[in-house]
Amino acid sequence: MNRWLSEKSPRSYNVTYLGPCSQNEFTDILSNEVRRIIVKEVQEASLFSVMADTIPDNSHKDQLAVCLRFVNNNGKAIERLLKITEGVDKTGLGTAKQIIDILNKHSLCTDNLIFQSYDYVSNMSGEFNGTQAKLQN
Repeated sequence: MNRWLSEKSPRSYNVTYLGPCSQNEFTDILSNEVRRIIVKEVQEASLFSVMADTIPDNSHKDQLAVCLRFVNNNGKAIERLLKITEGVDKTGLGTAKQIIDILNKHSLCTDNLIFQSYDYVSNMSGEFNGTQAKLQN
C-alpha cells in the first residue's frame, strides 16, 4: 500500500472529482445545506414576507424565483433567495399554488407570511386574479 501511494509513475486513471455527476452532486449537497440554514433563520424570526418573480431563461422557460425577507434576532432585515424553479403555470392562481408548495415543502408556515412583494405585471399583482390576491385568500 505504501509503495502504491508513494509511486509517482503515471497511472491509467486519475481521480479528480471534476466529472459532471460529482460536480452536480457536490452542488446539490451545498445548496441543500444553505437552504436548510435559511429555513432555520426564517423559522427563528417567525414572521416573514415573500418576494417572487418570473423571468424566461435561455430556453424560453419561465423561472420562478422565491425570496424571503425577515428580521433576524439582532433586528436586521435579511433577504434570502429560497428557491429558483421552473414556473409551470403563469396564472395568478398557479403561481400562488407554486409559492405555497415551496413554502410548505420547506416547513415554512404560511400563517407567518405577513407581506408579499411582486412586480406590476397583472398575473403577479393583479387585484382580483393575481398571485398576490390568490395568496392572500
